[in-house]
Amino acid sequence: MAHTTPPSPAGRLSEEDLRQLAAICRDAARRFFDVTLDLSPASLAVADRIISQALETPEPTLGAVLPWGAYLGEVVVRHLDGRWAPRDPLLDTAVIVGQRTLLPFRRAAQRLRGGAAYALERCYQDLAEGKEE
Repeated sequence: MAHTTPPSPAGRLSEEDLRQLAAICRDAARRFFDVTLDLSPASLAVADRIISQALETPEPTLGAVLPWGAYLGEVVVRHLDGRWAPRDPLLDTAVIVGQRTLLPFRRAAQRLRGGAAYALERCYQDLAEGKEE
C-alpha cells in the first residue's frame, strides 16, 4: 500500500493558531508521555523518541501531523530566526529561514510514518547548518 499524506483542511491558520498547535503538542507530551518539550532544539530528540516509541503509523492522522509539525516549526522560528508563512492547503504552510523553506507539517507526516531518516532533530540541524531539505 502506498503511503499518502493525510488530506489537508482548507484554509490558512494564523501564526497564533500555529503556536497554539505547538502548545497542544507540548501538553500532550507532558500528559501522555511525562516529558517536557521546552521548544529548545534539544527537545526535538525527545520528540523523535516519543514518535519512534509510540506514534509511528503508516497512515498518520491530521490530529498527529498538525501538532508535531507546529512544534517543529515553532522551534525553528524561535531558534533560527525563522518566520511562519501560512499557506493553503494547510500542509504546505512553511517556515522560512533565510533563503530556505521548511514544510514542517509534511516533515512531521514523513516522520510519523516511521521515517527515522526524517527525524525532526536532523531537520533542525540541517537548517542550522544551512543545508537544503
